[in-house]
Amino acid sequence: MDKHKFFKKVENLTYILEKPLIPLVNILGWAMFVIVIYGVFQRYIVGRPVRWVTELAGFAMIWLAMLASVICELRDEHIYITYVVDNLPFLLRRIIKLLSYLFIFFFFYLVFRESINMVQNAARQMAPALRISMQYPLAIVPVMAVFHMIAIALKIILILRPKEYVLEVDQQRKEDYEERMKKKKEREKMQEELLNNSSKDDKVGDF
Repeated sequence: MDKHKFFKKVENLTYILEKPLIPLVNILGWAMFVIVIYGVFQRYIVGRPVRWVTELAGFAMIWLAMLASVICELRDEHIYITYVVDNLPFLLRRIIKLLSYLFIFFFFYLVFRESINMVQNAARQMAPALRISMQYPLAIVPVMAVFHMIAIALKIILILRPKEYVLEVDQQRKEDYEERMKKKKEREKMQEELLNNSSKDDKVGDF
């Protein structure tokens, strides 16, 4: 039971890490939308294009995409194919997942290391339209890498959980799958009933 409490706390850390990112991603999304609408208005209604609009919207999109990728990592929502792995024995399945997480962790460590150099080298580079240091838009890369490393570290810990411990995300997926299957069966049943009724009406019409 103590082990379960420990893994529960680790699992809760993923939700705590996710909380500040969600509103930030929402703000960036709305900011990008407003900036683009303003740019369109200035270009096609007023007739005076604003140079910095495309640049600022692009920077906002990069920050949004980087932070959103971390949320997807925490929720385990990145696209991947698991058919082969899911049909392997339990122990082998965990070993493969553990190795993949270690590889991903190392990849983001390299991203972090190289992006630090990239940000430092960008100190004298200026954005053409905004006239700000390129360190500001590029700073999201090492930040994203750190968040990803933390998320992967938590996943590595959770992969070592007892077999009977079920993650909330896995439980939610199971419930969602069962709900979809239930609705699918209901639709198929309704379609079958409609076909039966229509065939009965056709027979009555023949008489």
